[in-house]
Amino acid sequence: MSEHGRNPSGPRDRGAASRLGGPSRGAPVLIALVIGGLALAFAYTGGWLSPGRLTPGRMVAALSDRGGNPIGHRRNHARGICFTGEFEANGAGADLSTAPMLAAGRYPVIGRFAIAVGNPDAPYDATKVRSMAVRIVAPDGEEWRSGMNDSPVFVVATAPAFYEFTLAQDIDPATGKPNPAAMAHFFSTHPESAPFAEWAKTAPCQLGRSYLQQPQCVPLCRCARRQPSGALVHAIDDGAA
Repeated sequence: MSEHGRNPSGPRDRGAASRLGGPSRGAPVLIALVIGGLALAFAYTGGWLSPGRLTPGRMVAALSDRGGNPIGHRRNHARGICFTGEFEANGAGADLSTAPMLAAGRYPVIGRFAIAVGNPDAPYDATKVRSMAVRIVAPDGEEWRSGMNDSPVFVVATAPAFYEFTLAQDIDPATGKPNPAAMAHFFSTHPESAPFAEWAKTAPCQLGRSYLQQPQCVPLCRCARRQPSGALVHAIDDGAA
């Protein structure tokens, strides 16, 4: 057969068509692998592949149970005092950071002192750990948010251990307080918490205007606006804040 009489759809020509972008079995396989990978990632994120894994939802639920599920309130550090004021920067921090609120000037502050409990109605001497959170706003609207505790060490080193610590603080319906045996068991099985336990034995239990005026707290409160009465901070006792 002459060159002009060859079948244009012969095996050699079909192979050339495939190399030029014709149908291939690899494309459906690749698509299936991509979809399968996305499904597995979604299932892992949702906790379906590891039901025992600690998730943000489980952590919040534990904090909520510890505080009696206070609807409309924070799940942790639920009892506190809010304050407003100004942060006065001397400009020295501008050499260390480009944060606009470290440039010399005064910037509005909203802050909150609190105690580490889940019950918004708890007395201020219910725990040893106190905290301070602030939000400083720069002229361009940028915000700098910070939170800190007054304890020199944290009670645990990992999120799973903190989850166990939170469970140990569950309220006993019979007494309305945590079960001392559960707390004792936690500390006996978490020796890394010993420094915190030692600190808690002698740390004072108080939060309020009398505490805020003590010498160790005054430097933290310099950002607060003094009132005509001479009070150091303009504070509102509000567990919902």
